Amino acid sequence: MTAHPAAPGAAGPATGPATLPEPGFPAEEYAQRLFTARAAMERRGFDALLVTAPEDVHYLCGLDHQGHFALTALVVPLYGRPVLIERAMETPTALAQTHGVTHHGYDDATDPADALLEALTPLLPDAPVVGYQPASLSLPPAAWDRLRTAAGIVWTDGQDLLGGQRAVHTPREIARIREAARLSDTAMAAGLDAAGAGAGEHEIAAAVYAAMLTAGGDLPAFAPLVRDTGRLDREHLTWSRRRLGPGDGVFLELSAARGRYHAPLARLRP
Repeated sequence: MTAHPAAPGAAGPATGPATLPEPGFPAEEYAQRLFTARAAMERRGFDALLVTAPEDVHYLCGLDHQGHFALTALVVPLYGRPVLIERAMETPTALAQTHGVTHHGYDDATDPADALLEALTPLLPDAPVVGYQPASLSLPPAAWDRLRTAAGIVWTDGQDLLGGQRAVHTPREIARIREAARLSDTAMAAGLDAAGAGAGEHEIAAAVYAAMLTAGGDLPAFAPLVRDTGRLDREHLTWSRRRLGPGDGVFLELSAARGRYHAPLARLRP
């Protein structure tokens, strides 16, 4: 390795239409994240990093959609612009949201692993070492079987490379988490206010959603969990159409979201 990772800001402007100010951050935030990730890659001898966990793809480039049921990956070479591999129909969304990346779309008749190798291979030197995320639920075994047998690539566990970096929040991230916490408080107050005798669990959930979205919340990663205390031990249930009777307690767990940042909150009302 004869060069150094690009400094913050060196990624250049995003490809495609002007990026939107919300829910992402300014381009310099992503440039700093990329710079820090590349410094860690260089210390570990990686020529590239294959990022497939949706939260890490979002962290490094700003992609925020629900299309991760199809293989979506960010290839981060040690030098040069990262490449986002996505289903072709998702490209307009990705162009509008992401910072500092190029795009490689694949159609539904193409093996996603082939598309990934097609994008990855030109970025690599001879005998490359590539980090990947073996614990990612968004790297299908069929795709991984194809990748790991690709000639000449040494795959190395890079699961923990971004986790420690993401745990140290920037001032912009802290502000976003505080916004999410404010929204969670608002949604919880509305849910508890709605949880009187005769109220349906679905009506309580509706009050939660109405409050958090009206106050400026984004789509949360998890639906609010609403259940009476007779079913308190049944984890991860969403609402039913059961109505609360006199003396029934209710458990409510939720998290509002602001730009994919969440602030979980739970309350038990006897």
